[in-house]
Amino acid sequence: MRKFLFFTLLLILITISSSCIYKKQTAVKQEIKSEKIDLWLQKDLKKAGKNDLIHFFIVCNHKPSNMERREIEEKGVVINTVAGKMLTAQATKEQIKALTGLSYVKYLEGSKLLKPKKQ
Repeated sequence: MRKFLFFTLLLILITISSSCIYKKQTAVKQEIKSEKIDLWLQKDLKKAGKNDLIHFFIVCNHKPSNMERREIEEKGVVINTVAGKMLTAQATKEQIKALTGLSYVKYLEGSKLLKPKKQ
């Protein structure tokens, strides 16, 4: 009888500990995930180190004003080019996450390396 109780308790402990590990892993994944960040940029964020600069696009709801561009730069983001509603930029992981809180930012898109087609 004691062996049966011991194995039952052991099974319960293993089940509880594995469910706790699973919950911690999903919480980490949700931290990076945002509806404003596309899959390509999410992939870049996972690969990048803490201080690595990531090249990406910022797509706004409207053409950003000078004040809105300054607000983006105050978060530490380096704006390279402005073309209407779109901006090219460089930033670290934390700076990119801070941009998702801005109401006028529609979404953030990862930059893709394009090569000319060989004919």
